[in-house]
Amino acid sequence: KFDPYIIEIYDGCYHLIGYCHLRNSIRDLRISRIKEVQLSDESFVRPRNFYQDYKKGRFGKLSGEEQIKLLLKFTGEGARYVREYESRKADFLIEEKDGSLIFEKNTTMTPEITKWVLSFGSDVSVLEPQMLREEVMQEAKKMAERYGR
Repeated sequence: KFDPYIIEIYDGCYHLIGYCHLRNSIRDLRISRIKEVQLSDESFVRPRNFYQDYKKGRFGKLSGEEQIKLLLKFTGEGARYVREYESRKADFLIEEKDGSLIFEKNTTMTPEITKWVLSFGSDVSVLEPQMLREEVMQEAKKMAERYGR
């Protein structure tokens, strides 16, 4: 049973966001993955601030269970790009005198964050959380092995 609250387009795909009675939480369903729908005569009331509350736990599109403080340091072109195009993702941005940028966000841990961080290559350093720092280091090692160092 699912109470649909809103349809959202993300990365060219339609998503249905609403309350899942099975999971007792707000969920995001990619509409192209829905195989069957049965309409009911039941009604529901959409919570007033559900979307604002839902977005608090998201970094981009995905939402996770584990709360983290994401603290990143961007340099070079990465700092310029984040400043111009990605600043809305941060709770706080701190401009350093050397031109680097400290990015801070309270969010939940998702694979999307790892992919986003890796997309900046050597222009980003993970300061927190330690588990993300280790994950990025492991991925960099695998990449170095694949390309023969």
